[in-house]
Amino acid sequence: MPACGRKDDSEATPNWWVLHEGRYIASQTDGSQFFRPCTQRGSYQVLVNVTGLAPYGSCPYRVGYNRKGAEEFSGWPFRNMTAPSRIKVQQQRRRYVVMIKWEKSKLDIHVMNYCLAVSTGRRQRTLCQALGNSIHRPACDSIAVNDFLHRLTPRDERKVDAQVGTTIVCTGTRTRQLIRGMKPNVTYFVDVFAIHSQHNNLSFLLGSTQVQLNRTRPTQLVEGKVVVGKLSTLGGLALFNFKVPKRSPNSFFKLHLTPCGGSVNVEILKKKHRIMEPVRDVYYPKTIVVRNVRPGERYLIRVYEADDTSRMNRVQMAVTSRDDFIDLPRMPSNTTITELVPLRKCHSSTIAWFGSPEKDVTYCVYVFKLSKTQYYNNVKIPTYCELENRDVCNHPQFHNKHCFNGNDFNPLSLDIPNLLPEHYYSVFVTAIPPRGRSLPYKSVRIKTSSHCDSNLLSPAGAASGKLIVKGGFRKRGGGHKRRNTANANAATAGNSLTTTGVTKRTSNRKGLQQQQLQQSHRNV
Repeated sequence: MPACGRKDDSEATPNWWVLHEGRYIASQTDGSQFFRPCTQRGSYQVLVNVTGLAPYGSCPYRVGYNRKGAEEFSGWPFRNMTAPSRIKVQQQRRRYVVMIKWEKSKLDIHVMNYCLAVSTGRRQRTLCQALGNSIHRPACDSIAVNDFLHRLTPRDERKVDAQVGTTIVCTGTRTRQLIRGMKPNVTYFVDVFAIHSQHNNLSFLLGSTQVQLNRTRPTQLVEGKVVVGKLSTLGGLALFNFKVPKRSPNSFFKLHLTPCGGSVNVEILKKKHRIMEPVRDVYYPKTIVVRNVRPGERYLIRVYEADDTSRMNRVQMAVTSRDDFIDLPRMPSNTTITELVPLRKCHSSTIAWFGSPEKDVTYCVYVFKLSKTQYYNNVKIPTYCELENRDVCNHPQFHNKHCFNGNDFNPLSLDIPNLLPEHYYSVFVTAIPPRGRSLPYKSVRIKTSSHCDSNLLSPAGAASGKLIVKGGFRKRGGGHKRRNTANANAATAGNSLTTTGVTKRTSNRKGLQQQQLQQSHRNV
């Protein structure tokens, strides 16, 4: 504020030029003063030009910095209670998401609002400094800070802006904020500011912390070994690393991915560049062929959740640069299991699938009960990765298990007996080689007919209350009568696999299996 006089003792009108860090700043003036709120720390060059001054005239001035706010703040009785707030940082299971929590201000707790400044360069000591470094830089010459902050609508989630050095997030009276979009191996400075809602341009630093996302090294893949990757370590992301052997005769390698529930997307990278289109929505065991690779080169496999609500935590991965996997059975190109709906009955259902090209392969069929909601929501009970668990038979929804040796017939079929009318089931089939680990087929959901055919009832079978089934299924013992139960001969004839592995089917049934499996292959 200058006080300059002219020769005629009239008030002089000054012209202002204010330079900060090589850039001119402006403000609306009334001629007698230059006032600009929300100024940043640093050196300012101020030039005041007043024409028409008397030779003996003087031009005194006064410079004030945040004078009004400092005077009001110094007069408050709870000034010494503005202790730094503790900030908690929680890394969520989703990819690159951080939850930040802090304590309320002890100074005028009922009228305080809060804003966060997330910066990659340095800490922000004042809110004005943070606003000046952000994309939300306010026009300080025409608007007050509190009025400007009201325009930043609080949101439950906010993404870090990579184009600016500081991202401003205002939460209102809420003391938590979800931040996403942070990059790994980058240090972020998080500063929390408390803003008085009843006094304009009055704010102070409530607390500061640093955030750096954890990142682990990719899991090394080795031929002949099934590796388990945890998606929860990197918040829904698992990384694998594979180096093609230098003596590999092929220009490709194969990945066999088994998601443990839910669905995932797969990306193959070399030197941070994709070498093929991402494989999306893999929700069942699948073999991925990566072509045009060179021996001795290293590749990165990124597996991440396709759906944030799937709550999946593991995947199984196997790799080979040969034509076939080591210690794993050879699987057909179509691993779909099909229910033969025309052969559906009230107490049984028939499934069919393509067998392995190898011989001496053992197949195990797992049957689990489902509720109606689980059936229509395509819920996997249990997951593919739990089938090799010894306690799988103790699952609360486990219904039956049957294992048998393969044969020369292809496709294979099986009648699943001992089912309840109008019930829903989930069926898994695994192929087990003579040596090595098993691989699962794509599971199928089946249901039984709601009405039973009275012609299939046998008085002798109903009187004995027994259901004799070959092929290793459990036998239902007698002791009480069971209504609508098929006789032993009908159940035995309906089972397409005997204990010796010999398949008996009519030409009509074989044609029906081939037709439905071919249709499912086209759908896949």
